[in-house]
Amino acid sequence: MSALPSGRDDPNDSKDVDHRKDKQKSDRTSKLYVQPSFGPLMGGTRVAVTLSGVPAGFGQDYYTLKINNILVPCLQKENASICTIPPSKSAGLAHCEMHPSSSKSPLMDFEGDFMFLKAEQIEKISLRTLQDQIRSVEIQGHNFWNSRHLMCKFGFRHSVSAVWVSSTLVTCPVPHIDAPPQGLNLTVQISNNGIDFSTPSEAARFMYTSLRPIAKLQPTTGLTSETTRVLITGQAGFGGRIAQESGGQVLCQFGSSKALGGRVLDAGIECDAESGIEGKVSVRVSTDGGRSWEDWGLRFEFVKGIDIARVDPSTGPVAGGTRVTIVMGQRYDSESSGLSCMFGQTPSAGVAEVLSSGELVCVAPAAKTEAIVKVYVLSDGQIRSTGSAFRYRHWPKVMGLGPRSGPASRGQTITLQAAGGSWGLEDPAWCRVSGGQALSAAFMTESLMTCRLPPHGRGNATIEASFNGRDWVEVAGRFEYRERCLITGVEPSLGLMGGITSVTLTGVGLKGLGKSRCRIGSSWGSRLLEVSDALVICGAPEGGWGSVMPPGDVGEADGGRVKGLTVGLMLEGASQEACEMKEAYFLYSPLRIDSVSPSSLVQGRQTVVTVVGQTFDEARRVGCKYSEAAGASLQSGASWDTQEGTVITSSMALCKSPQMSGKSEDLSLQVSYDGGQLSSSRLSIRYIPEPTITRLEPSAGSSAGGQVITVIGSNMRASRSGTYCLFGNRGQMPALHVTTSAVKCLSPFNSKGANVSFSLQVGEHIFSTLLRFYSDLEFGFALGPSMGPVRGNTQIRFLTSFNGPLYLEDERMNCSRTDSFLFCLVLPLKSFGNRIQPLDVSIRSDQDTNHIVSRYTYYQEEVVSKIELLSVNQFANTCEFIVYGENFVPSSKMMCKTWIDGDYHSISKATAYTNTEVACTLTNVNLSSRISIQISNNGVDFSSASATYTYERAPTVTSLSLLALDGSSGQVEQDHGRTVRVIGKHFVASPQLRCSLPGVARYITSSMVDCVSGGGRVGGNLTVEVSNNGQDWSSGGLGLLAWEDTPRFSEEVQLEPTMGPSRGGTQVTVRLLGAEGLQGVSLSLQVGLEGSAECRYQSGTEYRCQMPEVRSTTNRVLSRYTGQRKGQPKSPSQGPASSR
Repeated sequence: MSALPSGRDDPNDSKDVDHRKDKQKSDRTSKLYVQPSFGPLMGGTRVAVTLSGVPAGFGQDYYTLKINNILVPCLQKENASICTIPPSKSAGLAHCEMHPSSSKSPLMDFEGDFMFLKAEQIEKISLRTLQDQIRSVEIQGHNFWNSRHLMCKFGFRHSVSAVWVSSTLVTCPVPHIDAPPQGLNLTVQISNNGIDFSTPSEAARFMYTSLRPIAKLQPTTGLTSETTRVLITGQAGFGGRIAQESGGQVLCQFGSSKALGGRVLDAGIECDAESGIEGKVSVRVSTDGGRSWEDWGLRFEFVKGIDIARVDPSTGPVAGGTRVTIVMGQRYDSESSGLSCMFGQTPSAGVAEVLSSGELVCVAPAAKTEAIVKVYVLSDGQIRSTGSAFRYRHWPKVMGLGPRSGPASRGQTITLQAAGGSWGLEDPAWCRVSGGQALSAAFMTESLMTCRLPPHGRGNATIEASFNGRDWVEVAGRFEYRERCLITGVEPSLGLMGGITSVTLTGVGLKGLGKSRCRIGSSWGSRLLEVSDALVICGAPEGGWGSVMPPGDVGEADGGRVKGLTVGLMLEGASQEACEMKEAYFLYSPLRIDSVSPSSLVQGRQTVVTVVGQTFDEARRVGCKYSEAAGASLQSGASWDTQEGTVITSSMALCKSPQMSGKSEDLSLQVSYDGGQLSSSRLSIRYIPEPTITRLEPSAGSSAGGQVITVIGSNMRASRSGTYCLFGNRGQMPALHVTTSAVKCLSPFNSKGANVSFSLQVGEHIFSTLLRFYSDLEFGFALGPSMGPVRGNTQIRFLTSFNGPLYLEDERMNCSRTDSFLFCLVLPLKSFGNRIQPLDVSIRSDQDTNHIVSRYTYYQEEVVSKIELLSVNQFANTCEFIVYGENFVPSSKMMCKTWIDGDYHSISKATAYTNTEVACTLTNVNLSSRISIQISNNGVDFSSASATYTYERAPTVTSLSLLALDGSSGQVEQDHGRTVRVIGKHFVASPQLRCSLPGVARYITSSMVDCVSGGGRVGGNLTVEVSNNGQDWSSGGLGLLAWEDTPRFSEEVQLEPTMGPSRGGTQVTVRLLGAEGLQGVSLSLQVGLEGSAECRYQSGTEYRCQMPEVRSTTNRVLSRYTGQRKGQPKSPSQGPASSR
């Protein structure tokens, strides 16, 4: 660019003026440049004006710029003139000319005019992260220009180049600013030309937070041998900021170890420090998947912890408070300050009590629920030991004890009843008397425990229970120590089996035992019949004393009798007698059986059963008798009624079972000697029919196993001992599902692949078949689809290396191979006689053996008849359509295929409501396009025909009605707001749904919308229009006549007749009772949601209407005015007519 002449002549010199005019005529090729070349309408842009092509020796300086016929003085700077652009009334190009200060004629023409633009406006700022990981903000607004001078300014000093996306969106990288810990709130401005920035506003503010937060790590030490959970915290809002930046996904890295996923909490970031090498390491956090890392100066130290030898006790209640003694495996500095403990992630209350250099005591804190946690020793809040297990459990409540009294001289075994908690028979327990020495107790069941009390002085004593030997629970009720009772005689002392109904005991101290029972051996009688201090009468158990002889009561044999049994008295619920006597009480020995194996037999088979019992005599002949029920034997004289048995030992005998056929039933089994008296006990054996197995589906599969095999047959059942599928000698697979006609199992793994036999095992019984299962990849299995339309040509995919033919029933399919897959085309249904039922897909080997690999089902082709738009989600950019038709088969494979203006768009998942309605959700669809949809039941074959949806930008209004004050939704309209029911078509459930009435629009269906006035009263003649997007309104809206101060409708509509055929055509007389001035006013009827009828005015309040054709049989009728009524209503309570 040439410099302007440095000299300046007098602007009044005539010679110079003539010379300038000559130069203007000869130098029209000179150019004028303005930078920047555009700016806002409000003016004020400071521009630099430069000249090019100025002839040499030209010595005049120029100071005035003419733009839009306005002269603007300029300030001369070296090679340019600095000028301020004046305001402009309209946007667009403006011609610029340069003038000397002494002349109004232009020096030369300007090429590239100055452009006036609308001022930039910012409406919203949102923070986001670009792919290159530069933090940036998105700025939304208006009037953004794609200019290389486009700039963003943060505050007053930090300007950066912006990236233009559209006229309403730009992105700006965030410049580095050292913000104070409390953050820095700055104004963001936009400039199209890099000079004039947008006006500041509250919507255009950006909060800087400190790039290096004040972060803390707790704890700061961990063990080299264990994983330590640490928490990174910061100043207020630290967790929320990290969650916003990371989307809740963070990585933590300790030193050079592998980065692990962390968890973003309200309090901060939770990370796991895995075991590492002793020493200090840095801690880094990544919020972008490891592409960049934050180093906040945090350090974590791995230390070798002191081993904990044991913790005593190792269990305690979830309520906490247990004093736990921690025994260290090696000495430590007992003078260390601040020793404490941590149970899991919860520190103990207060400091630890140091017992010695190897022991300390900590109080366990409360826990939220049952759990096993690790106990650590801490010094000054940092972990200094390895972890040892401590178990939190729900502590039972001990509700009562029994007996409540016993002898003081020798103590008593009592039973404690516990409630709550999950305790097993192997769990330890303790008890103690009045705070004395801890005594071992034992759980008998989950709710009963026994404890042997020691001798004690006479009187009441407090009983306590503990489940860790440290925390004690007081038992409800007290135990009374008293003098011991003594039994001196039993009458009778000898009797027959079941013949004794009561026993009398004599002794001393028997009175006052309370609720007690008698015991002879292991047999218990009923409650005491009579009690005195010296005599007790005991009732016998059901059937008499000795009717049931428990195992272990067989004493010294003496002529078939048992003697030497203990006689005693016991309080109810106790496990130790209040008093006892060893006295010879004789009973005849019973013949007893306890179990039989197998417990189920197969009809038609004779099986040897094993009977287990007691007192079997090998020298005597034993027999097994089967009967239908207790006391009723089977058919008299049947060969299988009584079967001879063999005694093996004194506790085992073998018997044959009878052969039975017919229905399943239970038989009763008893054993006898020499055909005489039967055993007192009887056992049940169930006969089951033998299963019939017809086929396997499929009968071939992959050697890798894992394929579901269905065993088809009858009389199959589940067994408590298990039901199994047996593949050869090794493949025993448990049944997945069992019915009487089918059993499902998984095929086993077979490394070699083989043709194996198949058997079914039900309990102890194995049922062999002639069926074979082919386990080889050669046969493979079908991958789908498993169904298709009746027209055929569906392509089925198989995973197989088999190259032979595949058959659908007996029809060979046309197949082709690709790698490990075989693709076969299904034949039309007419090839199978139009039978819509599952058909076998099979492979035939060289021996012409048929191997079923899958099943295939035909269905009638889908018919699509109509599409309706259900809803629009503008935020997710989706819309949902309802497709109506026939032959829809609800399944997870259903798909929708979409065409936009005749071009393929997408395939999406379909949701079937019924077999005539399917929902399709489409993404990125322009509703103004022509949308066609096809449906597929199997996800592969789509309906040959499709239905088309054509969007209408503006809906159509066909009728109106003013609802009563209680509103269409049952809610009272506040402040007398009124609801207008609009009937039409093409209404869309969108956030921009609007009515021309003031207030809100409520979407009901695509043909019905309620317009609710926003308070006040609806009055006068109104025209109601509806818009789906707030911009495009329906045209030719209907008028609605209403009056102010109209709280209720009082005009009634009478129809005569009130019924007629649904085909329409009925002439109906309509009377508007209570109305006046109707002459010249048109009236129409809305019948339900299906049709409307125009009416002719007759006279007075009568109209004549012809009813339309409708589908439903009962319809509500609404009337609407479309003209101006003459006169006024008789009272403020009148309004537009509406029948109810």
